[in-house]
Amino acid sequence: MSSHHGHQGVMKRAYPGEGEEGEGYGTGSLLPSSITTTTTNHPKKRKPNHHQDPASAASTITPVESITTARHLQAILADMSSPVVLQKGYQSFRNFLVGAAGKRVGGAGAGEERKRKKKKEGEEVEEEEEGSKFPTLVKGLAYAAQSSNHYLLSSVASALALLVKTTSSIAAFNAQGAALIRVFLEPANMKIIYRGITAHQDRVSSPMLRLLTEMNKFNFGQMCPLLHAAFDFTVKDLGRNLESKKAESGTATAVAAREDPNKPTVRTVFIRFLLSFFQFGTPSVKGDVLGQRALISPMFKYIKSDPALLVHDILEVLKTKVVNDSMVPRAVKTQVFNEWVLGHISALYTRPEPLREDGDQNKTVAVCVHEFLITICTKPGIGGVCFPDNGWYPQGSEVGTSGSVGQDGEKRQGQKIHNRTLAAFITGLKPFADTLQQDLLLEIFAAAPELVAGYFTSSSGGGSFTFEPKLTATWIGYCTFLTGLVRLPLPKGGFGLEGESVAQANPPPATTIVESILPRPCTKQILAKCVTFDNALVRFLATKFVVSAFNKLKKVIDAMDHAAAGFADGSVGAAKWVSTKEQLVEEFSRRVPDMATIVAAYNSTPVIKTGGGLHREVTSRLLMQYYELLPEVALGKRFDVNIALGGFLESGEGAVEEAKGMRLLEMEHLLGIAKEAGDVKWWNKSANMPHSSFTQVLKLCLNKPTTGSTTSITTSSSLTRVKEVLRAVIDQTRLFQEETVASPFEALLESLDTAKSSSPIVFKHILTFLDDCLVRCVRTPFKYLDDFAELLLVVKSQAPLSPIVMTLGEQAKFILESAESVEVKQGVALWLVRFLENLALAGENPDVIVTVCERLDAMATAAGVTDVVAISRAAVLNLTAWSEGKPLVKASERLSSAFHGVRAVFPAPGLVDLEKADAAIASVQNAETVITTYDLSVILKALSILLGSATTSQVMIEKVMDLLEMVVLRGKTYQDRFVGDMKRLVSADEKIVWALLWKGEGEVFDYFVGRYINLLRTLHEDTYDESLNYFTNKASEAVELLCADDQLTDDAQNYKILSKYTQIIHSFFPAQKTQQIVTRASKITTKTALSDKLLAVAIVAAARKKISLDGNVLMRILSAQVSEEIVFSVGQYVATFPESAFTGLDTMGLESETGILHTVDAEEISHSRLTLVCELVRKVDGVRAWALEILKSAEQLSTITVSAIVRAVLDSLSTPKERKFQWKASVNDNTKQVIQNAISAKGDDLVQNGLENVDVLELFRKAASLFPTLNTTTILKQMLATDKKQKKDSHTNITPEAISFISSLIGKRSGKDGLDREKKAWYLVVVDHLTRRFGEEKVLTSKSAGEAKEFAELLRVNGVLLGKWVPRGSLNALLEAVVEKKIEEESAVALASVVVSQAEAAELDLAKLLQMILGNAKNPLATREAGSTTTIHYHMAYLIHRLFTFSKNIHSNITTMDSLMLLYRGTCSIVDRLILNMLMYIEGFLTRSCASRVATWTFLEDKLDPTVTSSSLLISRAKTKLAVNIDEKMLLGTVAEFAPEASMVLKEAEFDRLEEYLEAVKNQNVRFERQYDQSFMLPILAYVVSLQDKTLITAQAMVEKGALGYAVLGLCSQEQGVRRAATQLLSAIVARLEESTYKARNQITHLICALLASLEGSPLPTTPLPTVVGIFLAHAAQALTDPAHFLYEKLMELLLRSPLLDLWDIPYLLSVLGNEEDYYKEAIWKLTILAQGLRTPTDLGLYRKRRVVESVCAMYSNPYAGERTRERVLDLLWSLAEVGGGGETAVTRNGVVAWVEQQLVMKKEMAGGERAGWKVVVARLCEGGVVVAGGAGGAGGGHVREWSKGGLVGHLNEVFCS
Repeated sequence: MSSHHGHQGVMKRAYPGEGEEGEGYGTGSLLPSSITTTTTNHPKKRKPNHHQDPASAASTITPVESITTARHLQAILADMSSPVVLQKGYQSFRNFLVGAAGKRVGGAGAGEERKRKKKKEGEEVEEEEEGSKFPTLVKGLAYAAQSSNHYLLSSVASALALLVKTTSSIAAFNAQGAALIRVFLEPANMKIIYRGITAHQDRVSSPMLRLLTEMNKFNFGQMCPLLHAAFDFTVKDLGRNLESKKAESGTATAVAAREDPNKPTVRTVFIRFLLSFFQFGTPSVKGDVLGQRALISPMFKYIKSDPALLVHDILEVLKTKVVNDSMVPRAVKTQVFNEWVLGHISALYTRPEPLREDGDQNKTVAVCVHEFLITICTKPGIGGVCFPDNGWYPQGSEVGTSGSVGQDGEKRQGQKIHNRTLAAFITGLKPFADTLQQDLLLEIFAAAPELVAGYFTSSSGGGSFTFEPKLTATWIGYCTFLTGLVRLPLPKGGFGLEGESVAQANPPPATTIVESILPRPCTKQILAKCVTFDNALVRFLATKFVVSAFNKLKKVIDAMDHAAAGFADGSVGAAKWVSTKEQLVEEFSRRVPDMATIVAAYNSTPVIKTGGGLHREVTSRLLMQYYELLPEVALGKRFDVNIALGGFLESGEGAVEEAKGMRLLEMEHLLGIAKEAGDVKWWNKSANMPHSSFTQVLKLCLNKPTTGSTTSITTSSSLTRVKEVLRAVIDQTRLFQEETVASPFEALLESLDTAKSSSPIVFKHILTFLDDCLVRCVRTPFKYLDDFAELLLVVKSQAPLSPIVMTLGEQAKFILESAESVEVKQGVALWLVRFLENLALAGENPDVIVTVCERLDAMATAAGVTDVVAISRAAVLNLTAWSEGKPLVKASERLSSAFHGVRAVFPAPGLVDLEKADAAIASVQNAETVITTYDLSVILKALSILLGSATTSQVMIEKVMDLLEMVVLRGKTYQDRFVGDMKRLVSADEKIVWALLWKGEGEVFDYFVGRYINLLRTLHEDTYDESLNYFTNKASEAVELLCADDQLTDDAQNYKILSKYTQIIHSFFPAQKTQQIVTRASKITTKTALSDKLLAVAIVAAARKKISLDGNVLMRILSAQVSEEIVFSVGQYVATFPESAFTGLDTMGLESETGILHTVDAEEISHSRLTLVCELVRKVDGVRAWALEILKSAEQLSTITVSAIVRAVLDSLSTPKERKFQWKASVNDNTKQVIQNAISAKGDDLVQNGLENVDVLELFRKAASLFPTLNTTTILKQMLATDKKQKKDSHTNITPEAISFISSLIGKRSGKDGLDREKKAWYLVVVDHLTRRFGEEKVLTSKSAGEAKEFAELLRVNGVLLGKWVPRGSLNALLEAVVEKKIEEESAVALASVVVSQAEAAELDLAKLLQMILGNAKNPLATREAGSTTTIHYHMAYLIHRLFTFSKNIHSNITTMDSLMLLYRGTCSIVDRLILNMLMYIEGFLTRSCASRVATWTFLEDKLDPTVTSSSLLISRAKTKLAVNIDEKMLLGTVAEFAPEASMVLKEAEFDRLEEYLEAVKNQNVRFERQYDQSFMLPILAYVVSLQDKTLITAQAMVEKGALGYAVLGLCSQEQGVRRAATQLLSAIVARLEESTYKARNQITHLICALLASLEGSPLPTTPLPTVVGIFLAHAAQALTDPAHFLYEKLMELLLRSPLLDLWDIPYLLSVLGNEEDYYKEAIWKLTILAQGLRTPTDLGLYRKRRVVESVCAMYSNPYAGERTRERVLDLLWSLAEVGGGGETAVTRNGVVAWVEQQLVMKKEMAGGERAGWKVVVARLCEGGVVVAGGAGGAGGGHVREWSKGGLVGHLNEVFCS
């Protein structure tokens, strides 16, 4: 390197402070070693010609050479005689690489083969060592850098970049390429690269950057981490390469278009280099590069001038590799994608050019930008920009308090939001100018609804735009945007909260909601101008916008009503929702135009037939919405709906066909207004109207929607709503009867639809005739009711009839006698008889309708109209056939030719048109036909006639059933009212039910029965409801009749009937009828197989529906000889119910000769009988006694029988205890001996043949626990036997049941049993099996999880040292499979913890296992939140602790420290205490504090704060160090949950055994998990306070965020070190307060100083402060910060009274309550402190001394005490129950029991919740409390029971039950 000394000065000036370069580069290179050894030393350097221009020198270079051999290549690269020669060599090398790459692509690896040949040429075998340094290439790079020849340096860099790329693409050279890159990354070579990048010469910078890019891309990012670690991003002037070169002229787009893709600029190359880090880097690499603001900022600053393809690449890489990468920290994304960056990206919306001129022209730069911004701005929690919010609730509002925040709209401006970045970014968007920006903004508002209100109140966002109407593109775009905004869906859960919190929350502010319904720019005056503007387009768009606002208001009101319905009527919660709804409606009313304005706009809109269809429809819709949602506003200007409806009906006659859909919509809106307004003259007609308003509207209802049109669905729904209005009008008259389920109105519509196919003249006369009859019937209904009553006297049927029938029959003669044409009379008659027939099918009186038709016949005969006579007579025939259920041979063509819809399928009784049936089915399926109850009635009527006809074919039944099923399926999607009507029709048709239960035989009938029952099951969903009453009553009668002795014979027909009844009983019978069938069937005297089957069916139905049967009835059944079906059904029933359901049963009959128990001694008893007997043994005392008796002669019974009965007996006489079993107290020794003798009698047989049976395993498992003398050696040996020929995973002794059984057997054995070989083989098989299961199963199956759980219990309970039985490799393989693959599975982790707990250190790969656990991102401890510790967390903590303890010194390093700190949550739970112990050891070993690893300290106010990463965790990553996030809520919560013993030192020796650890977990105080550990947190807080940076945690934050109160409570800790740390922290806080400007510093300083002064000379070093004193001081500190606090004056008076505080007694302020107006506020405050301050026996002594319990009980008895006061009293008594001796004090000294009894007597109407609370508290006081850690006992339940002599519990039960 000495030969280059002249150039080193340049290098040093460029990089000041750098050291000397190395002495040499070593030997070896990519070239053959035989060549490189001759060029190890530099050739003598020629003196450069400084006078020769580099450009001219380059131009004189001779043509490049073709490289033929490796020696030739090395020669030209090593020739450094001149820059020109070397440049020629590298250009030749570059051409060689290009050619090799081209041939590789084109010719099946020819280039690779050529490379290999050249590499091997010159030596036979070459082994490239990893440490080779490639001296030739390195020297060439150094020479080029020192020559100051930019052309040479460019050529060298280009060739090297291509070389790296080539070695990456050829797998055989990957190792050499990686070694070459490592050489380039050495500091000396990196200096050259830095110099080239910052040379301000594009020809040099670009190749250098390409070289770095190829190094990053090498082998799919293999070297990316090394390059990132070696690259210095802080090099001076590095970012200048990202600046855009100024164009001489033109816009940025033009500059981008002029860039040659083949000659990219330095900025382009540099950006691609940066993008390569994102493409191939790890999450940490990505985060670090994104944090380089000096490079990232200019990349976005000049992005607008970048080429289209580069823009696409930037955004695509960022989207896929950064935004969508969940491993990149959220804080990094938030920091990078700020509003400034997003603003520069959104500026690209102005670039419409396509990415490629020859590509897809729709894929433009603007589209790419839009896709990127949609991804990052609208997906919460993904891109670091959009975060989940609370919708319309302000940030930080808690459930139950949000409603109180700001019903005042002004408060909203100062409230925080979650999405601050988006709030700033969206103000720069222009939704009115660009549809893409409009879509983006709407998507953002949909994802973050909280932004809407702020957007329209800001001066730079939507609030800056006026909505004054103008016919401009800007106004139209803005109106479109506002319409889209209003149409956005409601926030999640309706208002922003989901789940249970919605029902408990107060409503959000109304002023916030209204901004999302009608934004602030839309004032009443502006909207009035818009809807009356002189341009039709503006008026239409504005009206459409207001309609959308009304639709949104309706959705919000419905959501509010739903939320209010979740509260009790009249409750405070419901009242708040109602109040907010009223405020919202009032605010909305202030912003919408007056009713007069809308009426004027409607009147001025052209009618539909003149071209104003859309506008008129939307205006009428708006009018209707005023009436529906703002009735008070609508009444401000009377709108005469009669005039409007009349005008509408008059103008509609000439409307074009295309406008009929619009007319129907407008009519729907006008009818909606009429429905709300009332006082509509439906039965009047004007001079210009041919019919009344009702008939005119009825006529429009006959406009069928066009099939397949885009408006068919809308029109169909409009028709439905119009029909509902007409039905409402009819309901106010007596036109139609209301008794039948099928609607006569639908029958009328069907007949008119049919008549419409006639000529227009005829149809007009039909409507005129109908209109006249309707008006007459409405005006004089009683006349026609009397006529109907007279007819009822002479006809048989008493079915109802619509009065309009009598009117039509009366008025028919006038039209028959008129001068109208025969065609008109015939048409009217056809319609009339069709309508009458429809009414008969709907269920109206058929006899009266026939009489009317006969009268029509007589009138037609008298009038001489022969055609009408024929029609009326055909109608009489049809009606008679329909009513009598008789089919017709032929249909009347004149009556059936014009039928439509479902009615057309049945032209006459008993006839089915199959083609029309198919058409009807398709129409119903495609929702082209609206189903009515009339359609159902027609189908059912036709079906009943078909079933009675002998000529009916199965094809006809099949078609009718297909149609009926389709109608039912479609009808189930309708409203509940229609579904109820449909159920009544289908389930209660008399003739069909009769046919279903009794009717005939044959395939047709069998087919019908099966399908109809399935239809009923589909309709009723296998549940009973009232609509089934008729059906089940008839079915019950049929079954009752079937049970008669002479009816229930074993023939095929009865079996068919019973098969049918089985489905009916199981699916539809209620409990009472099921019980009746069981009782009736059990009394049948003549037993047959069919009667047994019926009884079994009923019992199974009872078992499935959990219907309780009479136990004595069951015993009577089982006392007789019964079939296997009955036995099986009773077994199911007995297994379903608990033992208490069979108490006191008489079982004597079961042992009779016919009884069920008599068959047990048979040699071959059936499985069902044995199962039933065993169930009876478990549930019935008498049967259990019989079983014990029969077991005395077990040798006479079969082995299977004995094993089943013994297991049943053991099930009933033993109870589980800690995975073993113990006898119940009532079992005597004789019983035990009988059972043991039975087991001994059949034991050998069971061992040899039954151990594969789960029931036998369970039998032996229980027997092994219950009989200590049982010889289990043979059983165990048989179980451990493994067949090597068995396939893997097929071992019968590796199941959860088998492992559990083996565990019970091993646990009984002690000493040597001669089974070591079998045990070892079995253990090895189990370990191998579980290892494969953990590794192969993606999700652990329940079987594998059960095996792992049972094996862990086997090892733990029996103390099996697995390392003594299986090889070390197998043991570690099992553990590695757990911690790598199944670390989230509780059973697997529990197994690992057991294995490690019992293993020796030498048996484990300690370091590997621990690092695998700590490095696994799925470690359950890594995602654990404070206070939510579960079983898997406890096992994982123990596993880590155990591995660490084995070799503490080896594991004590920075990596382990950081990993453990990330798992630590700072609480006092056992998990955190274990982690803290490990951290403390590492600190001591490294002599380095954990605080030194922390980079930032934060008080966390809101866990959803988007600026905080891993906010639920105490410690999280912050680049290379850590960040501490102290949860303010938990710090404050520690005061309420404080336990003085929580910070006691946890001894590691206590947890050497897993059992001790799990026992400690079980007994852990639940409060420990909800408070920060003071032994950790106090030193941390003291460290932060002592830092010179005062901004980390201010004095104000220490006080108001709870740190001061937390420190004061440290004085109450039972740990001496904690008290000492608390004292030091308090002193540090005083020092910080004195330096601060905090307004409350004087008060707080006075309090702390008085406290510290009072501690001097106190017994604090040995005795903690009473808890109640610490709690009082903590609360007092908070009160002193607020001068408006109701106790502020009293507390200041207390402080000023004396310089010292009495710290060893209950504060005087707590024992005195004043008589001021704040009495109850003070009472609640003080009761809270007293409840929280009672934690130790010392506190209890103070409470006794000051008679606190008596005082608070007196407060509770005060009749003026509020609910919160009484709750606090209960809290205090609960705390009293938790302290040792507290319960004894309350019961024996304070007389709490007698006092509670008195309260219950005095307050007889005590609420159920309050009574239940007292019951729990008193039971806690009397019967004992929780044993807390540290030895504090419960409430002294044993003393209380002894004192009361056991009578107190019974007395309390009487008190509370009365």
